[in-house]
Amino acid sequence: AYTLYPLLSDSKMFEDQAMYRMAELERLKGLEENALKLFEEIVEKGNDPLWIKLAARELEFFSLKNKY
Repeated sequence: AYTLYPLLSDSKMFEDQAMYRMAELERLKGLEENALKLFEEIVEKGNDPLWIKLAARELEFFSLKNKY
């Protein structure tokens, strides 16, 4: 599935969702820094309010996790 998400991210309609899913997969692989960068990119440059909100929530979880 991971190999298909970059193709979807080229589509404006699915770009934010595909990046969000790629970030989730990066996190599952233990690559949290990569996941953080993708979530941050969605928040900063995203177009879909739903995926921006979800990515922002993930960034909050990361910061809380590192805080405690």
